[in-house]
Amino acid sequence: MNSTLGLILLLAHREETEGAWIDFKKPIWAKLPVLDIGQSSNDQLEELSGTYDRVSNKELKPFSEISTDKTRIEIDEAITRMLNLPDFSILRELLAKEPVVCLGRL
Repeated sequence: MNSTLGLILLLAHREETEGAWIDFKKPIWAKLPVLDIGQSSNDQLEELSGTYDRVSNKELKPFSEISTDKTRIEIDEAITRMLNLPDFSILRELLAKEPVVCLGRL
C-alpha cells in the first residue's frame, strides 16, 4: 500500500468525512483487492523480496511528497518490473498534486 498504485487503491475506497480528513472503515480494508503473489514466478518473488529488504528500514515521506520520495520511487519501480507494467511515474507526480493528498486546492 506504500506504492503509488496502493495509494490510488486506498483513495478510491476512502470514505469522505468533514474537513481535511478521510476515513477507512474495517470492512473497506477487508474488501481491498491485493496482489496474489502465489501466481508470481520465482524471479518476481525474488525481485519483490529484494526490494522489501532494501526499503523496509527506510523512512517514507508524507504522501504529499510522493513525487520526490526516493523510497516510494524504488517501490514503484520494483512493482513496475515485477508486473511488467509501463512506467507510471506520471501518476506519482499527479497524485502529489491531488487535493486529498496535498491538502491544497486545485
